[in-house]
This record gives sequence, C-alpha cells and structure tokens, in this order.
Amino acid sequence: MVDASGGVVTKFKPFVPSEKIVEYRSNNIGFWDGNGKEEIEKLSVLVVHYGFAGVKELDRLKDNQEDVNSLRDTLSKHCREGNYKETSGRRDEVLGILENIAQDKETPDLLVVCIMTHGKCNGRLLTHHPHHEADIQQGNTSATKQKFEEIRLSEIYEKLKAENLENTVKLVLVQACRGLIAEENCFEKEPNVQFVNENIKFSKTLGKKDSILNNTNATRVTTELNCKNFVVMLSGVEGTVSFRKDGKPESGSWLIQTFCSCLNSLGRNMELEEFLAWVSFTMKTEFIKKENYGSSPEIKLFPHKKLTFSRSDCANLSSPPESFFYDWRSKSDKKITTRKAHFFAADGKEDCVALLMKAMKERFNFLCLPHETVADLESAVKNGDELDGCILICVLGNLTTETIEGKNEICMTMKGSSMPLKHIISKTIFPKTEDWIGKPKLAVFLNNENLKEVTKASAEYPRCETPFTSNEGSRSGTIHEGLLSLILPQRDAVQLFLNTLTKFAASNNTSSTVQELFVAMLQYAKPYNHISPVIISTLRERLKINFPSTIPNNFFKKIWAGLKEEIVIQELVELFSSIFCCQKSAKKQSTNDCPSEPNEKRQKLETISRDPKMATVWLMSSPASTGKSYLANYLASTRVQSNGDVITIDLRRAYQFLDKFGWQNQNYETLINEYLKHVGQNKSLGDNDIVILDSFEAVKENLQEHFFKMIQDMAENEVFLLITARSELQEKFQNAITGLTVIQIGDLTESEQVEFLLQQLKPGESESDIQFALTEIRKAYGEEFTGKVGTLEKLAKFPKFARVKPINIDAISKYLVESTVESGLVNNGVIRGYNLFDKCFHTIMSDLEKCANAYITGSKVTDIKSDIAELNRLDIMVVNKENRVEPVNEKIALYLAKQGSK
Repeated sequence: MVDASGGVVTKFKPFVPSEKIVEYRSNNIGFWDGNGKEEIEKLSVLVVHYGFAGVKELDRLKDNQEDVNSLRDTLSKHCREGNYKETSGRRDEVLGILENIAQDKETPDLLVVCIMTHGKCNGRLLTHHPHHEADIQQGNTSATKQKFEEIRLSEIYEKLKAENLENTVKLVLVQACRGLIAEENCFEKEPNVQFVNENIKFSKTLGKKDSILNNTNATRVTTELNCKNFVVMLSGVEGTVSFRKDGKPESGSWLIQTFCSCLNSLGRNMELEEFLAWVSFTMKTEFIKKENYGSSPEIKLFPHKKLTFSRSDCANLSSPPESFFYDWRSKSDKKITTRKAHFFAADGKEDCVALLMKAMKERFNFLCLPHETVADLESAVKNGDELDGCILICVLGNLTTETIEGKNEICMTMKGSSMPLKHIISKTIFPKTEDWIGKPKLAVFLNNENLKEVTKASAEYPRCETPFTSNEGSRSGTIHEGLLSLILPQRDAVQLFLNTLTKFAASNNTSSTVQELFVAMLQYAKPYNHISPVIISTLRERLKINFPSTIPNNFFKKIWAGLKEEIVIQELVELFSSIFCCQKSAKKQSTNDCPSEPNEKRQKLETISRDPKMATVWLMSSPASTGKSYLANYLASTRVQSNGDVITIDLRRAYQFLDKFGWQNQNYETLINEYLKHVGQNKSLGDNDIVILDSFEAVKENLQEHFFKMIQDMAENEVFLLITARSELQEKFQNAITGLTVIQIGDLTESEQVEFLLQQLKPGESESDIQFALTEIRKAYGEEFTGKVGTLEKLAKFPKFARVKPINIDAISKYLVESTVESGLVNNGVIRGYNLFDKCFHTIMSDLEKCANAYITGSKVTDIKSDIAELNRLDIMVVNKENRVEPVNEKIALYLAKQGSK
C-alpha cells in the first residue's frame, strides 16, 4: 500500500516536539558569482516537519524522521551555531520563527526552508495540530471543514519577502501533495500499486466522463512570489500526488532523500539550477523508471544571486552521468533530432517575429514557423511529426495579471482579450499532446506591450485528454515533465532575448545548455507591471545549447602504433572519454610544467608512444565530405566540462591570419590566443579546453612543418587536439607526430543514408520516397556517390528532393557543382552579393568545364586561371602535376563537359 495525502481522519494522537536547535561546526557549502573566494559565510536552515504519529491514514512518522535526520546530517554542519532549526510547531510558531530570522541583525547569505507534511491544492499545508477551539467556536470555515490546522504556502512566502531578507537567497523545498492525480510513466508497463486514498487516480483517467479530477492548474503561472532571490522546488506540480518510500528499508520522501544524497555525493562544482535539475533527474532514474509511477518536481527560479554548490570535502564523490543530458533518442532507439519552433505575436509585430525566427534558426537549427492565431498555433503543434525531438513556442504580447479562482494569474493580451498563460501552454505543448511526452517542451513569453482595452480573462479551461498511444518517436515520462517556461515581462523583452542569445553564441561554449541561457536572461531581466521575470521547469535533463552533430556513421577504423581495428561510435566516445578523464586527473596531480630538458622530453615522447591513454592528439582522416568535422565536434561536445571550451580553428578561413602570423620562436599557446583575439573572442587557451584544427588540407605546404612542430608540442603537453584532414595527409601526420591516434571514417551504408536524410529533410518526406530517390541517383552516379555525408547534406537542400519523379540527374549535377563552388568561396572568405564573388564563381565554373573537356578528350588541361590547389580542394575535378585530369565522379564530368560545349 502506498500512502499519500487526502481524506479526513477522526482519531488524533498529539505529537508536538518543540523547536529544536542543532549546533554544528561551520563548513562552507559553496560560493557566490562563480568566484570560489566568495564563500557562503552564513547559511541558515529551517526544517518544518509533521509526522502525524498515530493518525491511521496519515501517519508519516518513520519517513518524516528519516528526512529530518538526513537534512540534519547534510546541512547542519554548514551552519554556524544556532542557525540550524527544526520545528513541528503550530502555524503561528512557524511564522514566528521565520519572522525572527528576518529580524535578525546578522541576516543569512543563504536561507534554506524545508517543509515536509501532507498537503492539498492551492498551497495548503497541514500541520498535525488540531484547530484551536476558539477558531471552531467563531465559525472559521477552514476550521469547521478540517480537523487539522493549516499553513498556507503563501504565508511562508510573505514572511520570506521581508525587507531585511531582500538580498538573502531563499531556497524553499516543499515535500507535500498538491492534489490527487498520480502520475504514471507513460508508454511503460502498468504500475502495480494500490493507494490508501481511493480518491487518488492515475493521470490516464483525466478527461474521462466519470473523472472528477483535472489538472487545470498544472501549468498555472501566478504572482504569488514575484520577488527576487527566490528559488523554490516543489515535489510535484499543482494537482498531483507526491510520494514517499512508505516505510521501506530506505525510508523518507523521494525529494528530500534525493536532495541530500545528491549534495553529499556531488563530485564537482555545480550551480544551483543545474543541481536541482539533477535532483529531479535522479528521482526519475531511481524511482519512476523502476516503479513506473511517481511525481514531476516543479522548480521556480526568480532573479537571484548566482550560487554554486561546492562539495570537495566529500569522500564518495560522483558527477551526473552522461544520460543527464537529453540524448535525442526515442524508446525504440530512433534518432529524434528534429526541433521545431512556433511563433505567435498577439498583436502583429511581424518584424519582431522575423528577428526571433532568424536567431533561433541560426543558433539552434530550429525549423521556425510563424502563426497568425492561437488556433493555428495549437493545430500546428498537434500535427507535429512523431520523430520530432524538441519543441518551442514563443508568444509575444502584453503581459498582464487577472484574479482567477482566487489567484493572481499572469495572462497575455490576445487581440483585445486576455488569456492565462496556463491556457496557452495547455492548448499547445503541455501536458495533453502525447507526441511531446518525455521530450523538452520550451515555452517563451515575451512582453510586447500594446496598451489597448482588454477583455477580462476567461476561467474556462480545455479538459486534458491523454490517449497514450505509443509510436516510434515516443519517450517514457510523466505527462507533466519536460516543460521549461520563461516569462520576461519588461518592455524590451524581445531585445533582451536576442542580445543574450547573441552573447551566448559568441562564447562558443559547447557545454552550455538552454537552461543556462534562460537563467542568463532571467538575471538580466527586470520586473514590470507587477510581474517578475520567472523560469518554471519540470525538465529533468540538461538540453545542450549546441545541439549534437548528427553522426550517421556507426563504424570507424582506429589506428594506433600501426595497429588497425574496427570500432563503433559508442566505443569511440568511451575511448575518448577515458583518455580525457585520465589526462584531466593527471594534470590536477602534476606540479611540473612541460619538460624543458632534452632527456625529459625524450622520456615524455617514449611514454606517449607506448601508452594510448597519453595520446591526446587525434586525427580524423578520410576523403572529402565524409563527416570529419561532424565527428570532431561531436567528440569534443561529449567531454567538454563547464569550466572548459571547444576552440575551433577553421583553417580554410584562417589563411590570412596564418600568413601574417610570426612563426619564428612562437609556441602553440601564442598561436591559439592570437587567433582567438583575431576572431574577436576575449579568452585564452585554458587547461580544460579542447582544440579543433579543422580542414588541415587548407594549410599551405610551406606552413605545414611549423604546424607539425606545434602539434607535437601540444601532444607532449597533453593538450586535447582534434584534427580533421583528408586521407592523403595521413602518412605525413604519422611520420611527424609521436603517439597519434588516427580515426578513419568510411562511407555510409544504405540504411544510414536513409536515416540521415530523414533527419535533414523537412517533415513530410517518406522513407520510401527517399529510398527511391537514392536508388535512382546511385544508378546514375555510382554506388559510392551517396555514401558521403557532405553529398547527402547538399542533396537534402535540393529543391523538392525525393518528391519529384523521375529524378532530374542534370538538375542535381548542376546544383551539386554550383553549391560546392559557392561554399568553397564562402569558406575562403569571399562574401556573397559582391562583384568579386560572382567573378570568382564564373572563373571556377569555367575552369571546371575546361577540366571536364580535357578529361573527355584525354588531353592535358591548359589555361586554368584558378589556383590548382584550391580547385582540387573542391573535390569535383582533380588536376595532377602533369596537368592530367581525374574526375571525382564521371557523371559530374559529363555534365560539366556538356556545359562547356554550349
């Protein structure tokens, strides 16, 4: 039997421990503003708990005591004498303690308030104390209906809003039910559980005719807190049940026990927002995935001072697993990397929508769609593709407030009428749309004030229906998890959003997440019209801001010390991860700089050549268009930490910088730092950074020896370096660099080709149409033609690819050649739209046609105006030292020859 709150109990045995003060030694728990020297000097903790001992259906004494003990063991040692308090007192006593904390001359830097009890909807928290007789005699409505005294969560918030606590960060943890809806893990086996309270029902019953339950307020956004320096974590969303372990060997509540265990085992510095998400994620992995039911913790973040937890004093350290990041895969292991962004401006503002769409497309690669009405928005979201992996809605309008059912709710003006934000969210992405269960659902509301007469908001709400039909793109999860909402009420909210997004893009940090981006916006945001900026989240996984590169290949070849072996992508990632972690650990323990004496240097080289775990330099070696850059960026993004960046040097675009760089007596650090300065990045090479040298074939031969020397120095100093280069350079690298790991990328299989195109093409393309198109192209160009990632990328952008039958081979040839020439010019810094671009384009096309004619006639090519090395890099026609021509593909050569004869 599983216990949860609900039901009125007649028998009561008083259990009223007095306020308890625990005195422990001081021990800092973290620091402020990312500065390890700004330690949290004064932590205060108040634990409010009720055991309901002897109350038949409500007795939570054992779990309560376990939670109290865990919090005491975890937090009290970080408090100064007298600053850790526990109470099971009456409502007035609890509010009095909070008032005393607020009036204390030495206000805390961080105040943690933990509440464990039974609860009901609308923030009603039960104490285990009966009502005062005076309340009942005076006809107090609440007292006559309930046998237990209540504390309103809003009352606690009001005490914490005291002026004296304005600069104190308040972290509030609430373990209590908020309704009678139990959440099952959708698309999994039915949970085998029976509830003590027969009124508790699973979420699958929502919307049924005989159901008395609804989750009307699961997405409600109120102004109840509306104050800076508040962070709240509730054990479930409004309307739902929160679960305890119910007397099992490991007793306690899931929220409090997980919070304590995560903090006690924290293996690296972690900002507060990320830590709370990790707690929620762990609750899912430890409970919901095993029992197939549970709750979706709700996190509310208001603008607050940046807090980082630091637990270097712990003995059993661990860090969040890789699975803490969203993996873009369905239950059936299908890739679901498509992400869509839907935009709606309540009163026009098409110019703002256009700017936002452009930014989201360029930065996140979202498929962006504008809508004219909320109905259009709702319809578009409902008709999404089952293999979509992430969705965002962005709504612009006049943010206002309305009193609905006794709560001051945030609403948005829609063409003269007002609609609560909860209605917009629930009409579109959350929680009733089954295709989005278990996937990130982002909702952004930006104030775009238009001061017109507004019709009052309607309290009507669409009933939630949950059909729970599984498909190939389905992910497990509760119906309420996965939402990340951002509300920016200031008048220039659109500009704030764009400016912060640009700043993040410039940082080029692949470890950054969407959550960190939203928190940055929150910190810059300002309250307006009695509305505070806020983030509300039930998203458990971290969503990386640089979405992972698509790695369509599964099989690779690894070469180390002359030995070649087949390796799959997962093994490749694990190998790189083990080397990265091994070397990071070695760097921490090392007290010496790079060896300077010849014998030390020789010893280092010998060690690198013998031990593959010392090999921090990897070469991605394969022909053009096989996905070398994809793979390098993917490997880097899997391992870079929050205190490290990926520094990518695109050698195709850096040729002017490399020509001017003073190579004599310079080291690799100077080269990288000067390059970062050259491209406008205000940073320098750090110990944890990963460097990518992309397209090494673009380096001029007279500079290659300088590079090889620096690369060897980087290997000796254990700098993590990923290099991409074409196959013909592999032998040069192996002769020049000691301890080099070479990764060769093969062509894609036919199934990998189809899967890659399904991800690249817009929704609507069928697998059968893609297979037909690829078959026709292979017949014309050869089997190897479609095996390259770069070729498939171009094909995916070909107008109406896979929709037009029969396949027009000449049109595809023209598109492939011209798009390759255009991208080559752009990579060399020639800007589209200028006369120089057109002139260079026509010169190269003419030279390619001459090469094609020379190949057809078997003659030497003459009168080439382009640089032959640059022409060969396009991988269309290759001219050798005898001026003989070899085409990369004969069908392309025939097309070019035909064009040249016109």
